[in-house]
Amino acid sequence: MSSDPVFTVRNPSGVYLIIIMAIFAGYNLNGLLFNETLNNESHNIKVGIIAMCSVVIIVSFIRTFLSKSREITFTRQSFVIGGKEIKADDISTIMITYGTKPNIGIRPNRKLIVPMSLAFRFEKDQDSGLRQLEQWAKDNSIEITRGQFMKWI
Repeated sequence: MSSDPVFTVRNPSGVYLIIIMAIFAGYNLNGLLFNETLNNESHNIKVGIIAMCSVVIIVSFIRTFLSKSREITFTRQSFVIGGKEIKADDISTIMITYGTKPNIGIRPNRKLIVPMSLAFRFEKDQDSGLRQLEQWAKDNSIEITRGQFMKWI
């Protein structure tokens, strides 16, 4: 077990989501404050949108900037991330975004969206971590796709 490679990972960056939600909330707040012709229904919808955007901003901020690093360890037929073992048979696809610090999403079988606990980026030694992940996926016959993927906040 000591020969199994271990890498440090963090939650994926949510900066773009924070910016988009802040713009959307600001636009609705502007309409709420300066539009005197709003009826009760429109007013309530705008308040709901602002509240939803605020929750998403807070959760994304906490996950991006305040969460601790986790370790990922690759074994022959599984890997352990943050103390949770994921077997190769339980994985549908590994998705990797483009960029200098790519985000990685592990999509389990029978799921359409990547769970928050299985979305990460390598904190240090990204190239070696990506090579190890790609080799592990190849050894276990798991498909790797490149591009954007959906994840829970």
